[in-house]
Amino acid sequence: MLRAELQLALIAKQFPTLWKEVDERRAERSRSWPSWCFFPRDELKAIIDPRLPSNVNHDQRDKQLTWLKMATTLIPWRVCRSVYRFDPDIYQAVVNTSIRGQLPVDLLLKLPEWGVYIETPGRDTYYGVKSDAFVASLNFSSEDNGQPMLNMLSLFGKTEFFTEWLFLKEGFTIEESVNEALERHRIANAGLKLSTPQKELDSKEVTAHVTKLLNLLLYICQTDSEFLDVRSADGSDSVPVNPLPTKTKNGLRYFPPKKVTVWECGFRQGLELRRGLSEHSEYQGGTHKSPVTHIRAGHWHTYNMGKGSRNDPSKGRRVLKWIQTILVNAAKKPKCGNS
Repeated sequence: MLRAELQLALIAKQFPTLWKEVDERRAERSRSWPSWCFFPRDELKAIIDPRLPSNVNHDQRDKQLTWLKMATTLIPWRVCRSVYRFDPDIYQAVVNTSIRGQLPVDLLLKLPEWGVYIETPGRDTYYGVKSDAFVASLNFSSEDNGQPMLNMLSLFGKTEFFTEWLFLKEGFTIEESVNEALERHRIANAGLKLSTPQKELDSKEVTAHVTKLLNLLLYICQTDSEFLDVRSADGSDSVPVNPLPTKTKNGLRYFPPKKVTVWECGFRQGLELRRGLSEHSEYQGGTHKSPVTHIRAGHWHTYNMGKGSRNDPSKGRRVLKWIQTILVNAAKKPKCGNS
C-alpha cells in the first residue's frame, strides 16, 4: 500500500463521514470554484473543525492542524490514485534544473490531475530524512483572496510527512514564495506558543528542496507530448485526466479507482538519451565529434511580444516564458515496450 493510502486510511478513521460530505459540498458548490481545485481549504476546514475538541492546549491544537494540512493535500489525490514514475536519467536531469526568474504560475496551474503522487527515490531533505514520494495539489482560501496555493506533502517512514506550500503569485520568484511561506509558518508557530519550539528552517535549504519538487511538477504540467511522455501501466498511449463523478441515488459521488495507475514519465526520452550517448561513444570516423544527445534544461526566456515589435522592438513588451525541457540531437523515437 502506498504511503498516501495509509494516510488516507488514518483520515477516514478519524472522520468517518468525510468523503460523503466532501462529495455533497462539491456537488452543491463546485461551479463557483476554479477548475484546478477539487476541494477548497475553507470548505474542508468547515467540515473538520467542528469534529475536533475545542478545549485544547496549543500543542494539541498544533496536532489538530496536521489533519487539515494532510487532508487538504491528499483529498484531491484520493479520487485520482495515480503515481508518476520518472526514468532515472531524466529524473536526475529534471531535478537538477535551476529555476531562475519568476515562477511560471500558468504552467503550475495545469496539473494533469487534481492531485499527483510523484516518486522521488531516496530524495534527501532538509529534515534529515529521505523521502521516496510527495503528493501535490492546488488549493485556495477566501482568507487569502482566492490566491492559488500549491500544497506539497513529502512522505517518509510509514505514515510520516512534512508539508510545504507556496502562494502562486504572478511576478514572484521561488525564493520570494518560499520566504513568504516561512514567514507565515514562523508567525503561526509563535502564535501557538508550543511547549517545544519548532526548528527554524533555513530558507536556502527549503528553496533547494522545493525547487526539485517544482521541477518535477513542471515536467508533468507540460502539454506537448514530446515533453510530457507518460504511458499508462498497460503500455498504451494515453494522458491522465480528472475523473468524473458517479451518479447514485444519494447524489454525485467520487469513488477512488480500484487500482493505482502508474504513469511512466520520460522513459522514451531516457531511451533516446542513453542510445544517443552510446552511439556517440562508439563514433570512430571523421575529423569532428558528432553532436551529443543531451538534455537542455528547462529555463526561462524573454520574448519581445506585440504588433510591429519584430521590426521595431520599442513597440513590443517583454514577456518572460518558460522554455520546456527538451532533448537535443535526438534520433527518431524508438519503439519501446513496457518498462
